[in-house]
Amino acid sequence: MKALKSIELEPGFRGHKAMLELLDQPSVAAFAALPKEARFEKWEELFGECDGSFLDDFYLYEVNHFDFLHSFKLLDRHIGHGPMERRLVQEARHFFYERTELVFPAEWIEKFLADQLGQWNDAVPVENLAQRVVVRVDRRRVKGSEITRYLRHLLKFTNVESLKVEIWAKGALDGSDFETQDTVRRMAGAIQELIDKFGDCVSIWKIRLEDWQTNCGNDNSVGEPFNITAWWDTPPEESWAALGQGTSSFQELMQDQIASWGNQLDDNEELWD
Repeated sequence: MKALKSIELEPGFRGHKAMLELLDQPSVAAFAALPKEARFEKWEELFGECDGSFLDDFYLYEVNHFDFLHSFKLLDRHIGHGPMERRLVQEARHFFYERTELVFPAEWIEKFLADQLGQWNDAVPVENLAQRVVVRVDRRRVKGSEITRYLRHLLKFTNVESLKVEIWAKGALDGSDFETQDTVRRMAGAIQELIDKFGDCVSIWKIRLEDWQTNCGNDNSVGEPFNITAWWDTPPEESWAALGQGTSSFQELMQDQIASWGNQLDDNEELWD
């Protein structure tokens, strides 16, 4: 099956025929003449079931491993190069990036921004299209010294409606464990920059891993995700006295800690073990 799909991407009649079958129309012009709503129904059929999590292993497989990406490449390569044809390709690409919640690990952000669906000169940059983004900071995969650099790439986005940063780590679900605390310390300043730019669109979550999980391919979490976004809020006035007396809540303590961590230079910090 995959071999046949690969042939469809090569120049020739077979690929053009497969592209028209994909559009379910006798010609590209007939598809272009459909109302926008009808065309969007087709894009929904082709791309709607993709949950974005493919990005975690996207670069480990060929194009035809992913049906939605194969469909896009088939369209791109065989639809033609006139203004009408390229407008349709752009419309399909916009639909995918604007409607899909894109989920990827922090270390893949640069490859995501390289954009596999926009390999032509006048393509709108993916950072101007993506609206719902989930970034996983996984302690099994990322060196502490690299977190800030990865997260600051997210500042390039311009059209974000929802930006979730997930800390995948072992230890306590409420984030009081060392692993999560060290991760938060490393990312505190970068997260504050994201909040300054995107405001309430940003949220930060602790995802708890089982203590035995050392394999990066195992993404089984324990319990419900725990929202720690409030740690980046300014502590209320009345909490300062409690902080001084040692009677503050854990959240107030974290707000004070993050304010301190966010002001630290991170260029020369040591690597995690």
